[in-house]
Amino acid sequence: MMQFPARIIRCFTGLVVFAVLSGCAAAQTPPMATRQPTKVNLGGQTVTDDYWWLRNKDDPKVVDYLKAENAYTDAELKATEPLQDKLYKEMLGRIRETDEGVPYRIGDWWYSSRTEQGKQYPIYLRRKGSPTTQPMVVADVNAMAEGHKYFDYSTGEPSSDGNLLAFSTDSTGNRQYVLQVKDLRTGEVLADKVSMVDSFTWMADSHTLYYVKEDDSKRGCKLYRHAVGSAVEKDELVYEEKDEEFSIDVSHTRDRKFIICQSTSKTQSEVRVLPGDHPAAPILIEPRQAGLEYYLDHRDGRIYIRTNDTSRNFRIVTAPDDAPGKKNWSELVAADPDVMIGDLDVFAHTLVLTERHDGLPQLAIAPLPVGAGDPAATGELKPKQVPFSEPDFDVSLAQNMEFDPPAIRFTYTSQTTPTTWFDLDLSDGKRTQLKQQFVGGGFDPADYGEQRLFAIAPDGTKIPVSLVYRKNMVTGSQPAAPRPLLLEGYGSYGLPEDVYFSISRLSLLDRGVVCATAHVRGGGEYGRAWYDAGRMKNKTNTFTDFIAAARFLESTGWTTPDRMGIEGASAGGLLIGAVINRAPELFHAAIADVPWVDVLADMSDPSIPLTTLEYIEWGNPNVPEERASIAAYDPYTNVRPQAYPDLLVRESFNDSQVQYWDAARWVARLRAAKEQAGPAGKSQLLLKMDMDAGHSGASGRYSELHDTALDDAWLLERLGVEKPSK
Repeated sequence: MMQFPARIIRCFTGLVVFAVLSGCAAAQTPPMATRQPTKVNLGGQTVTDDYWWLRNKDDPKVVDYLKAENAYTDAELKATEPLQDKLYKEMLGRIRETDEGVPYRIGDWWYSSRTEQGKQYPIYLRRKGSPTTQPMVVADVNAMAEGHKYFDYSTGEPSSDGNLLAFSTDSTGNRQYVLQVKDLRTGEVLADKVSMVDSFTWMADSHTLYYVKEDDSKRGCKLYRHAVGSAVEKDELVYEEKDEEFSIDVSHTRDRKFIICQSTSKTQSEVRVLPGDHPAAPILIEPRQAGLEYYLDHRDGRIYIRTNDTSRNFRIVTAPDDAPGKKNWSELVAADPDVMIGDLDVFAHTLVLTERHDGLPQLAIAPLPVGAGDPAATGELKPKQVPFSEPDFDVSLAQNMEFDPPAIRFTYTSQTTPTTWFDLDLSDGKRTQLKQQFVGGGFDPADYGEQRLFAIAPDGTKIPVSLVYRKNMVTGSQPAAPRPLLLEGYGSYGLPEDVYFSISRLSLLDRGVVCATAHVRGGGEYGRAWYDAGRMKNKTNTFTDFIAAARFLESTGWTTPDRMGIEGASAGGLLIGAVINRAPELFHAAIADVPWVDVLADMSDPSIPLTTLEYIEWGNPNVPEERASIAAYDPYTNVRPQAYPDLLVRESFNDSQVQYWDAARWVARLRAAKEQAGPAGKSQLLLKMDMDAGHSGASGRYSELHDTALDDAWLLERLGVEKPSK
């Protein structure tokens, strides 16, 4: 049994309390949470849990324990502080601290955001009539954030006449947004205020707002209509979503003819529309049914619908807006077994699809016939792809707020190409570059290389792996010798882990670290089938895919186990927790950021935000076979005495998406397992709990850079790239 020095005192509750002394000496020994056996019901089975007491957020002893963990982590990271400072200055030196984004048009106004040197948050601007006229301030988030340790601001939505701005803010980190209205003519913030708002949009009258309120579990479930200046208490409830597996969202069609109330679960959707120009009851497009998803826009008297009714890869259909049900759907763009249609954008004369081909995003554009009537009657559309030359990239539509624009705006990036804004002229197809992300510090994209390789999963599935590195570290297509390597992954909710350019990543690359992304199943890289292959009973594929990618990189000479680090956030943190239980020998260091690692316990508690919404993603523990599936990979449940990699765990006390106790309980159990493992448990285990932030970590761009510098300094020291200061 590990012996503890006298400065660690156990109080009568059994919780370890630390007498924090000056300097680093007080935190030399890692905190050990005393086991307090508690019987709890998890999915119909009673289990004894030693660390259940850490779920009591209001208990001062829990806060003391978390502060002790922070003190220990700070002491352990003390030697990396010079490197943290160096990395921070490198990252800061690469960004343009005072900069402005590309203006985009809404009605008579051009909107943009600006950052200024020394200020944490953006300043939102607009200009009348032209993007070059004198700007007026819409919102200075720096001023709004004064006095708050955390602050998040939605970009807001102006009314059609441009006079009012609806916006929401969160000053707690728990995503409890408050909706407010600002008169942009006077700068006055009006008395209208609604808490727990999830989404909102204006009617065309520029006086009426629709908004969605959340319940205590943070499920958007009630749609209200509010007239500016009226009492919020008298707002009309327009629709309530009572199915706990569904949440609702409100928006409007691009032509503003309709308000959209979208009900969604993980595998179904249902849409109601309301007139955009006058109050009315919602109209149901098509009743929900198992497995049916559909999403819509509107143009020229017709509804345009993206639906999976005949294919999991979706197709595009249209219907009259006065008879929009499924029986009247006519096909406009056929489903393709090799192409996933991921999004639909309808403009006055143009259809734009966001698609996925061979695991990569693409834009496809087709002109629409002029005049009313069914466009499908003119013949099936064949949208044409916008070509790109790099082998691995990400592309997406940017701010396209106008219904009849002369050009479509999109952004493009790769691991070696900074984010770039383009306008694509709809008359001649000409592409015009508007802006590219500034990168200072002598950055030259020619110094870096990238590859897209494929690992083979145990069942034979090819798993894409994206690599980026300094070219001088690689001879041809292979490294001259194994390199330190960071492998990232996610693999949940059908969300693709597309590549992107990262200024902060350059500090790793320039020190010889290879950075890799494993595009594992459970994500959306190859459409719905890829997602289905990594959820519910198939969730294990997510973890075995990642392990296969790690083994592939080691077997092909890119790295070795003692030089490999891994990282994942949120559900990606679940991935990290699962793979270090299964194959700890493959990795030397791991970063788990806001990790969801207490899956079985969380999914057994419907009072936790988002739980019931996600039964169809992970399973319902009250169903025996689904409980068994979760228990088989749950990181917390499967901790055992063994040699784990060095581990840095980051969490936020006010996180409402992944509860703080996931990380706290997991680390406590890991510490106990490491103690039982004896000499094999000598690896480093750190918990960094941000007591003021939420799921996205610290707010403010400088704070985010400091957090990244800490993570990178720890990783570089663990992988032996940088030596700690004495």
